[in-house]
Amino acid sequence: MKKLMLLTSTLVAGLAFASSVSSTQTFGVLKVASDLEQTVISVPWVAAGTGEDIMVKDFVKTNGLNNGTMLYKYVNASGEYKAWTLTNNGWDGIESVSSFGGKTARPGSTDTLSQQDAIIIVRQAGNTSGDIYLYGQYSDASDLTYTIDRSKGATLVSPVNTTGSTINLNSDVTWTNAKQGDLIKLHTAGGSAPTYRYDGTRTEDNKYWGRKVNGQWEEAVVQPGMGFWYTPSDNSGTTTFTLQ
Repeated sequence: MKKLMLLTSTLVAGLAFASSVSSTQTFGVLKVASDLEQTVISVPWVAAGTGEDIMVKDFVKTNGLNNGTMLYKYVNASGEYKAWTLTNNGWDGIESVSSFGGKTARPGSTDTLSQQDAIIIVRQAGNTSGDIYLYGQYSDASDLTYTIDRSKGATLVSPVNTTGSTINLNSDVTWTNAKQGDLIKLHTAGGSAPTYRYDGTRTEDNKYWGRKVNGQWEEAVVQPGMGFWYTPSDNSGTTTFTLQ
């Protein structure tokens, strides 16, 4: 994967450059351009200064977000959520999340996120303008393999993307055991959230993931900093993919 060029020990906000520059001391801000009420976000960073898992309260910057904005951490192992709300004090953990299926464990001030974790930012209807900024320390994320347990049904997946470019789920990813009729729901650049499917019978340039738009096959492409929902067509085995 092309890396976001980061100046050593310097924040670079909203700028994406193609470069192989990397260091244990490179820090950065990744802009996620979204005006959606709900935005699925991947976790590409580790904690600045330590290289360990990053604290939730440090990962999403509050700049441009309004009080009452919600942040949900998706717990992949259980399919449950932890939740925070934005207040004058920053991100505060809460117990009850009615819009996401009821009660969750109350997050503590030290709750962390690992690379490959996923979060959802939920903004208030009619008040969704402004980009979302993520902060952390660079850590190489190339060649990471993601495993989807098909027995769990719909799963939130967050491929690590530290670039300003999209991830094409055909040409930028190697799949194992993706099955006919598997579905992916993701945000497009235009802000809609259509569903794409896996069609293993296609022979044209191995473009298996896509959807028909005006009679043409539109490939599935993940926007910078975002993730997607994966719904398997059956509950047998696992599906994996590796970023190239």
